[in-house]
Amino acid sequence: MYSIFLNSFLSTVIAAVLCLPFLFQKKKNWNFFFIFSTSVFVINLLLKVGAKFNLGFHFNWTGKILSTAFVLGIIYFLKRRKERFDFGLTLKQKKGSLKPVIIVMTIYCLIETVFVYLYFGKADFNVESHLFQLTLPGISEEIIYRGFYLGLLNQTFPQKKNIFNAQMGYATIVITIMFALGHGLSITNNFQINFYPLSTLIPLIFGFIVIWIRERTGSILIPVIFHNITNELGLLIMNLK
Repeated sequence: MYSIFLNSFLSTVIAAVLCLPFLFQKKKNWNFFFIFSTSVFVINLLLKVGAKFNLGFHFNWTGKILSTAFVLGIIYFLKRRKERFDFGLTLKQKKGSLKPVIIVMTIYCLIETVFVYLYFGKADFNVESHLFQLTLPGISEEIIYRGFYLGLLNQTFPQKKNIFNAQMGYATIVITIMFALGHGLSITNNFQINFYPLSTLIPLIFGFIVIWIRERTGSILIPVIFHNITNELGLLIMNLK
């Protein structure tokens, strides 16, 4: 259990360090910075606790559901206060965004197919694996990272640049790094840092692409679908090898 708190604290420290430029802004909204930092700790705590008590499942259904429910609760609270955040919780897509997004997703899936086939081993078929990959990773992680975190940090760091017709700012850098390190960095009870380069690099690239899609479309709908498709695609390729 001790490692659960250590890893949650590590994630919070990383998030806080990445957000240090916040201190140099003229207008500092400390309330939302506090909400962001606290939420990072609680979300990671719920994920780790859920993984520890996963009710006999192979995958972390419990942690994903608990952390997502917590985030949706915070979003509801902020919306009740009439706070102006764009969390991407809409089915509406920005005009003209679907064609370029579909092209990018297709290219990524083709590259993923080749990469997984060449560098990943065979995986045995498991029903739970497919059910999980087709649902919770995309739903949970997109609501948390490209929805909640991005909505908060876009308010904290409002300056943006146009990147292939998507308005992206410093929040993109923070969340992409957080997402990548969340997959490839951990700490043990003995304070030993474990870092997995490949498990960090792939989410780093994927995380940037998904934020671009989120900002290009104005919604997390396609990021959720795309996230689950890529997870399932990789699993299917390993099943068929």
